[in-house]
Amino acid sequence: MFNRYSSRILNDNIIRHYSCPNLTIASDGKDIKLSVESLLADAKIDNWKPSNKTWYQRNYERNNDYELYLEDFQYLIDWDTYTFKPLISPYSPNLVKRMLGEVGNIDIISYGQSSYGYDARLHEEVYVFTNTNGGEVDPKNFDKDLLVKPKVWDSDNGRYVVIPPNGFLLGRTMEYFHVPRNVNVTCLGKSTTARCSIVVNVTPLEAGWHGTVTLELSNTSNLPVRIYLEEGICQFIFMESEAPCEVSYADRKGKYIGQQDVTLSKV
Repeated sequence: MFNRYSSRILNDNIIRHYSCPNLTIASDGKDIKLSVESLLADAKIDNWKPSNKTWYQRNYERNNDYELYLEDFQYLIDWDTYTFKPLISPYSPNLVKRMLGEVGNIDIISYGQSSYGYDARLHEEVYVFTNTNGGEVDPKNFDKDLLVKPKVWDSDNGRYVVIPPNGFLLGRTMEYFHVPRNVNVTCLGKSTTARCSIVVNVTPLEAGWHGTVTLELSNTSNLPVRIYLEEGICQFIFMESEAPCEVSYADRKGKYIGQQDVTLSKV
């Protein structure tokens, strides 16, 4: 017999809490800041760990309205060093739709916190497939010469690269993710780029994985398509279980853990 656990999709408030777990409250005319870091400082002094028999919920409270539980973040904490690993970094608590460009504020493809997910940005490190050498793609022995850096164009609407007709682009997110061992993450495209024939393909971010996400973008049309850099490119959805997995991606020493650059396929 095994235990059955329910799961939930993380909403904006929980994602915000996991990425920027600090509270500022007003008390007696002063701002009081509550943070996971301050809780961890106390925990380190007393050698608290979830595995200890003395483990219990540690929190700050003010008028019973504000509380911050260390236990809520236990799967985002390195208990060897007592350091907090944010779910998303850098993190924008709001959906950003405009930014400063060379000719003033410009409309952008949005990024940041959405209702039940997070819209990530495309880093300027991107590559497109080329077949000038007549090669073929082998997932077990990937030939780096099949990838070239595309020209970056400047325009009044922002910096962009072009995916050729029926072309393929490899890129990565600007954000770094730390996935708790009780969370699994899926990725979806954004409607703005999907309506321009762009398909975003990302395999799940497994429990315990961390790094920047290597993105695979396909242009399914017979026309070249602009892809804007440092703007929204995809949305991540976070599914949390009540119980952590027995063996995480980190426990298995997965080959893509900790990646910070565009990472090619490997076995």
